Amino acid sequence: MRKLLLFCGVYFCLMTLMAPASFGAEKILYSFEERTKGWVVPDWAREKSDYALRGASLSDMAASGGKSSLALNVDLPATTWGLSVVEVEGNFDWTGYKTLSCDIYLPGNAPSGITAKLAFTGGADSLWMVMAKPVRLVPGAWKTVSANITAKNMDWARIKIDKDGNITRMPAAALTAENIKDVKKIAVHIESDRKDYEGNIYLDTVKISTD
Repeated sequence: MRKLLLFCGVYFCLMTLMAPASFGAEKILYSFEERTKGWVVPDWAREKSDYALRGASLSDMAASGGKSSLALNVDLPATTWGLSVVEVEGNFDWTGYKTLSCDIYLPGNAPSGITAKLAFTGGADSLWMVMAKPVRLVPGAWKTVSANITAKNMDWARIKIDKDGNITRMPAAALTAENIKDVKKIAVHIESDRKDYEGNIYLDTVKISTD
């Protein structure tokens, strides 16, 4: 009996180390406590007439965890559709995780109707996977934006962005194991349709989890 209990204990420890997805693990990728850690405005976006993000910097004015966040300084137009994108390059393997998420704070003086999406590139084709359904942000509150990153799910639109920022929507397809094993970039999109707002929107706690 003692040997059986010892074996069970060792087996449980090994499974905890080797397969965190089975035990509700999460991994914070970016908390923005000390540095921006590579989050930038993409070059292609700076030349677009409908691009509304003027810059990104650390701020201690709002945080969903810790003491600071990434402030996205936007100038959303009142007369047309506007887009703000901030992204980071990396080398990630999300195998075994189920959810990609981030927290976004929209100040109370912002109008309703501003939305957010997560996006990433992964796999040999380097296409962008963008959330098919935007999440509506709430003025004066933090909102968690999350999406399923398991293989075979259809929650993502596939798009191609060339060096000049021209966007081509690709045929719908499910995520593949290769997409989530070889992630090269993560991005956050802030979108609005004729919503006049000039000021900061705050990004914090970008993470993956098994829940």
